[in-house]
Amino acid sequence: MQTKNDDFQAVKARIDIVSEITRRTGLTTKKVGESIDLEECPFCKGHECFRITPKNGLYKCHQCPSGGDIFTFVAEIGNCSKREALVDLAETCGYKLTHTPGNSNGGTPQETEQNPAQTSIKEIAVDHYHQRLLSSEPKIRHQTRTRGHSLDILKEKKIGLTDGKLNENLINRGFTKEERLASGLVKIRDGLEKDYFGAGLFIYPHSTIAGEIGHFTIKDPRKKRNYQIPNEFKEPDCFFYNMQAFKGDEIILVEGENDLLSIADRGEHPNVVAICGQISKDQMEYLVEWAPGKTILCAFDNDKAGKATKKR
Repeated sequence: MQTKNDDFQAVKARIDIVSEITRRTGLTTKKVGESIDLEECPFCKGHECFRITPKNGLYKCHQCPSGGDIFTFVAEIGNCSKREALVDLAETCGYKLTHTPGNSNGGTPQETEQNPAQTSIKEIAVDHYHQRLLSSEPKIRHQTRTRGHSLDILKEKKIGLTDGKLNENLINRGFTKEERLASGLVKIRDGLEKDYFGAGLFIYPHSTIAGEIGHFTIKDPRKKRNYQIPNEFKEPDCFFYNMQAFKGDEIILVEGENDLLSIADRGEHPNVVAICGQISKDQMEYLVEWAPGKTILCAFDNDKAGKATKKR
């Protein structure tokens, strides 16, 4: 079965990010090593700050929060959603979408914005799981007493609790089988539709730098479940937990979700970012692009994953 992310990946492979950005802005470029610098940032108008990295398909302004892939760029410059950006770029490169964003039966971007869409499913999942946590006194006690997190930070980050009933909720809301499966939050097991995550797991929603829900990770007290939804259902520019922290000039880099909550809970350092395990190549490359003129403070655990990260 093809998913929405199949379309994103197919269109991205057909679009040259440098050519597309220069075509849409009319600005000139210059080569700097393996990167390309735009003469000015089309958003903040700053000079010598807007860099494109073709091999990663990413851009970043080092003076303003702008940064991401070509879909983020088109969405930002066109003041539209990433779903509309996908349709726009598909038309540009002559690609026929296999999964029309937000509506399996097709429709214009304006129409599909009002219909069930994968981002809507993920937003519904965030609220569904968050309400389950808030209604469970034992699980709240675990988070507040055992983990030491405040109720305020749990609400701010929309921490949730899985209950195995998300698919039922989505069916009642009218989402099609194709849309539910394409979200990555529902799967077929033993011939039946079931939630990807079983009941009793703490779940952490991840946002892109633009604020869209792009990924989910979990903590399983029994350590039997995979810690995230499969990568093919993850938004391609959702590299870290708390991506929006990259809008600042300084971040604290930590290993896991609970580390992030503990530091952010103190209120002194809101710009905390979690790598969620050992740091990946994509995460390293994103940090390299973001780092010029910025400050990165590392605070890793002294466990196996933390030690492996330090060695990198």
